[in-house]
Amino acid sequence: MISIDSYPKISVLISVYVKEQPNYLREALQSLVEQTLPANQVVLVCDGPLSLSLDEVIDEFLTLLPLKVLRLPVNVGLSSALNAGLVYCEYEWIARFDTDDICEKFRFELQVEFIRQRPDVDVFGSNILEFTENSQAPHSIREVKLSHDGILAAARFRNPMNHVTVLFRKAVVVGVGGYPHDALNEDYALWVGLMMNGCKFSNLSEPLVRVRAGQDMVSRRGGLDYFLTEFKMQRRLKDIGFISSSVFIFNIGVRVIVRLSPNFLRRAFYAVLLRGRPL
Repeated sequence: MISIDSYPKISVLISVYVKEQPNYLREALQSLVEQTLPANQVVLVCDGPLSLSLDEVIDEFLTLLPLKVLRLPVNVGLSSALNAGLVYCEYEWIARFDTDDICEKFRFELQVEFIRQRPDVDVFGSNILEFTENSQAPHSIREVKLSHDGILAAARFRNPMNHVTVLFRKAVVVGVGGYPHDALNEDYALWVGLMMNGCKFSNLSEPLVRVRAGQDMVSRRGGLDYFLTEFKMQRRLKDIGFISSSVFIFNIGVRVIVRLSPNFLRRAFYAVLLRGRPL
């Protein structure tokens, strides 16, 4: 294991709530234990009361990770939970992660080395590998633009970052008020706010997180309510001058087709255009 003394220090920020799977949480936390360069702090926000089985998993890792457990009395949603956790993150750099995904063991080693090489960057992430149930058998890779200019261009049409891979400077996120309260678009709205505030973005080509991408994910990302949240997000991007009226019309047209289509058509659309490239 590599010494952490000479490396930038990082806090990992995670949120968990009652409906999540205990075995997924265990796998996620175990992937933090196995890092070649361990994080200096892991802030786990319990977004409302949890099940006994989830609490038992957390107890297993109290002595295995530098774990700070923050328990919120009621469920407040992802953006509010992450903002509550931000307060307790002690270090300049914060790594995001989700409780049903798995970090590659060299994730933080590569990312803190990138910090040392690129002190101009404020926010960066990486590509991801997608799997259904067996994390050792990923079926696709979801690639993102690597340069700041490429990320900025992509952001006018869709979320340009894989949120669960991102490291960001705590100061720049606190400086814009933390995660916006945009249901289902918390991270996208944050990236846009940071871009408009002059922050520098980048991505690594190496996939650093394995992400569950089952069929239920596609089903959840459809319907009128989901479309309306995206419509509000796109309208806000137009109102603040981040996208033009023509881009707004294009983005809404694509989202109408995708979100209001039957599940089998949405799966095909995701497979061909939106999700990862097959391995």
